[in-house]
Amino acid sequence: MSSLLIAAQRVYAPGIPDAQAVLIDDGVIAWIGDKATAARFSNDVTGFVDAGESFIAPGFVDAHVHLSATGAGLANVGLAQLVSFADLARALNSAAASPDDSAIILHGWDDTSWPDSIADFAHLLSAKTLVKDFYLSRIDGHSAIVNGCGLPYAQPQLISGELRERIWAQISATEGAASLRTSIQTALRFAASNGIVAVHENGGPTVSSKADFAEVMSFAGQAHFPEISGYWGDSDISTAIALGAQGAAGDFSIDGSLGSHTALLSAAYTDAPALFGNEYLSPQAIAEHIVACTHNQLQAGFHAIGDQACENLYQGFLLALRKCTPTEIRARRHRLEHVEMPSRASLELYAQLGVILSVQPSFDAHWGGDSGMYAQRLGGTRAGQLNRFKDYLDAGVILAFGSDSPVTPIKPWQWLRAAINHRTSGQTIGTRAAFAASTRGGWRADGDDNAGVIAVGAPAHLALWEVESYESTAVNGNANTWSTDPRSGTHPLPDLSFADPVCVATLKFGQAIYDRDGLFAGG
Repeated sequence: MSSLLIAAQRVYAPGIPDAQAVLIDDGVIAWIGDKATAARFSNDVTGFVDAGESFIAPGFVDAHVHLSATGAGLANVGLAQLVSFADLARALNSAAASPDDSAIILHGWDDTSWPDSIADFAHLLSAKTLVKDFYLSRIDGHSAIVNGCGLPYAQPQLISGELRERIWAQISATEGAASLRTSIQTALRFAASNGIVAVHENGGPTVSSKADFAEVMSFAGQAHFPEISGYWGDSDISTAIALGAQGAAGDFSIDGSLGSHTALLSAAYTDAPALFGNEYLSPQAIAEHIVACTHNQLQAGFHAIGDQACENLYQGFLLALRKCTPTEIRARRHRLEHVEMPSRASLELYAQLGVILSVQPSFDAHWGGDSGMYAQRLGGTRAGQLNRFKDYLDAGVILAFGSDSPVTPIKPWQWLRAAINHRTSGQTIGTRAAFAASTRGGWRADGDDNAGVIAVGAPAHLALWEVESYESTAVNGNANTWSTDPRSGTHPLPDLSFADPVCVATLKFGQAIYDRDGLFAGG
């Protein structure tokens, strides 16, 4: 039996206020205590690591990622920092100057605050660019500017909906296995360097390909990478089963996105009065999928953003209850992605049925507020109804946080900061509640109630951090800040009004998958 003792300044272990050390036996936490006690048996273990002033906490889980796209974005030119369509044209012209004749695929442009138009973009493209295939996906992935790729050359088009899905399916089918593996490895290593111990890959015919998903799943269970759970968003549950997916869930889309004007709304977009968004799944189709997955003991799940999409989802669950009992549905722990505009009644139903909401706090940080993209698309009143995380928790719903990378970065402390500084009045949540959604929530969404906490008997999925400052432990009687109450018997979390903590090491089952300083090199 291998054993590893790690001592640090603080250990985030509920109910053990003096925790400074953890003992790991064969990947499982066997003991938690103070440094003085740990020193008495440090010579009796297989390995001992003094992590100095580090803070040891449960590792993060990213409950919604697209690994190959994330890795490609990390390795290549991204578009998120551009500030105009003119900038986008210059970036594309630069990429087109390469002698490589393959299609140019770039991701991440966000025109929310750009001063010019797509007409300016087309006017600035070089002659060499206009004879090449290119696919430039918007940051949300639900629309793209395309030239060639089955469409006419020299006439770049902004596409969305089924046309975008069809063209993307053609492009993704040509991606080579070696390129996919490299991108996936890049994304997994980046995740591990940010304290991520597990990720949930969200694949499907409209966002990736079977080959892509199979490559991702080939990394599942590998010792040197984060754990991977795969979700295949498709009505064909036999494909999800054949691909080894955890569920026929994830990006099985009821609608699109607000940024691309494809999220399904009950009233028209404020900035595009003729548009209501796209409906990809009716309540009846949603119900059929829930019933099929429930009866086949598989997790079901859907992507829903607009208020009408969220209403379709709610009605779908009500219809499913005509053919499945609440107990049967609860046993499957179905999950929903994004769910940005749900009704109170739907939240109460999801709490009763044990449905987990996989949400992205960074969406509010990027696009919320009085003048953000949400307000531009919907107006201030409707924009204030998005991502109301406190309401979700008050209804009793379990939350799992994630990034939807490459839409927003795999930077988990940024998720917490966004949740505890929500732009909508009354929707902030405590740091500890946000931390739980970023750690244990992801495991619960995957059906594991034991992981995501530092406790005896739990798997040793840990992250070690350099922390500048910790939250105050003053008691103020506000239930929304219970996370700072010293009566909880738990070390405080980092104070995110300072710099983000810096990851020192990430451990999966007690083995380092990221080790900045070589602390675990002898393990």
